Amino acid sequence: MVVDAEQQKAHLLAQNEVEGHMFKMKDDPRITKIGKVLRKTSLDEFPQDSTNILEFIAAKQAVEELFTLLVSFGQQTNAYGAVKLDAT
Repeated sequence: MVVDAEQQKAHLLAQNEVEGHMFKMKDDPRITKIGKVLRKTSLDEFPQDSTNILEFIAAKQAVEELFTLLVSFGQQTNAYGAVKLDAT
């Protein structure tokens, strides 16, 4: 976006293509050339996508750690069950 994008928006409201609170234009003059490239290639969404990927990896790692803990707990309880108790 250019520096005075909000000021330009007031003048461009008549050309708004969407009803309601959203403002959208096909060839918005407020978007820089680099901004157009970022939007066409969806690179402007990269930070959000990378965050989602990292959250997925962290959740997967937490599940694997929990599974390992449960397996080791199960092995310990089997060892306790193997001891025969004598009733006297």
